[in-house]
Amino acid sequence: MPKMRLTEVAVQRLSPTGSRVEYWDKIIPGLVLRVMPSGHKSWCFAYRQKGMRGQQRMSFGPFPEITVTRAREIVKEARADLAVGIDPMAKRKEKIEARRVLEQQFVTVEEMSEEFIEKYAKPRNRSWKQVQRSFKNHINPALGAMPAKEVQRKDVVRLIDKLKSSKHPHAANQVLVALRKMYNWAIERDELDFNPCHVIKKPVPTPERERVLTKEEIRVMWNACGDIGYTSDGLVWSIL
Repeated sequence: MPKMRLTEVAVQRLSPTGSRVEYWDKIIPGLVLRVMPSGHKSWCFAYRQKGMRGQQRMSFGPFPEITVTRAREIVKEARADLAVGIDPMAKRKEKIEARRVLEQQFVTVEEMSEEFIEKYAKPRNRSWKQVQRSFKNHINPALGAMPAKEVQRKDVVRLIDKLKSSKHPHAANQVLVALRKMYNWAIERDELDFNPCHVIKKPVPTPERERVLTKEEIRVMWNACGDIGYTSDGLVWSIL
């Protein structure tokens, strides 16, 4: 555990080794800079709390995003908390959670939909462009400016009812599916705790086929695929 006077220049010049190295500051007791083999540098506060065994470690961010000066200020505040019996790690976690809750209250439907499409729909759904169109053309114009946390079931029902009576009633089904998936995704990530689409049934029945191909028609079509080329096989099966 090498000790040194940590400065901006000194920290910048520290090179990684084959293992993690912790550099302890000579100025502020407990301030530690971790340098990983990858070159990543981050700060932590090492301390002992009365009534607890062993040394505690409170990580609080990377360098250079958190400068040496700011790191010393954070540790000074943490040491002051320790002096009056406050666990600085527990206090930090409470602040982070409070900030997360506050941020969630102001995330709009449109902002969440952009993240949902990039992180979920695009990687997992080949028809993600349809989802994107549902948000762009129908959901965001009606609900996009609302905080996602404040959308109620009645807001979704109102939008669906409007689409059902439009020229494109089946868009109501697509909108319900897109919204339901986005809210479930947010709940799984612990960003929301309520899905306003819950218990809402499919608004427009899917029309049944008037007829299906006979076995003879399927045989003719399948033989024709062989004449056209192998690339048509999968398309035909998906249609059938």
